[in-house]
Amino acid sequence: MAAKKDMTLIIDRIQRSLKDAGRKRVLRPIAREAIKLIVDRVRRRGSVKKDGAIVSRFLKLEDSTIRARRRFAFLSQYTTPETSNLHMTGEMIESIAIKSSKPGTIVIGPIGKRNRFLASLHDKGTKHMPDRPFMNISKGEKTKLTKFYRRTFLRLLKKEKLT
Repeated sequence: MAAKKDMTLIIDRIQRSLKDAGRKRVLRPIAREAIKLIVDRVRRRGSVKKDGAIVSRFLKLEDSTIRARRRFAFLSQYTTPETSNLHMTGEMIESIAIKSSKPGTIVIGPIGKRNRFLASLHDKGTKHMPDRPFMNISKGEKTKLTKFYRRTFLRLLKKEKLT
């Protein structure tokens, strides 16, 4: 009888842990980690065409863009006039945050009307600018986020005294 009661307690704890695994308080740190990965990749001039793809480099800037950036007085500390890394002022990249969250889902992206507009231009490109998608998660970044989630979930299990 005692073994059955112990198993019931363990199963209850596991069910609580699994229910907590999709809650905002567990997913928010993972979303913040994803934001860090995206910002770091963009600073290193990396683009990801679609989720799960490999990282590729942003195309070289046109000479006219380089000249315009040389005249610009407020370049971000993370760029140079010749560097194609989406950091003219840094405002759009620095605005990436958690936009919304509900149980099981967290949405990240640039905050603010202007930043969302600029992000969509970079994502799709224009006739004068090639596409530079950056909000997708690469295969390697997915692996890092999975490991991060496992560590977060392991802490949750330890809290429930299941490990």
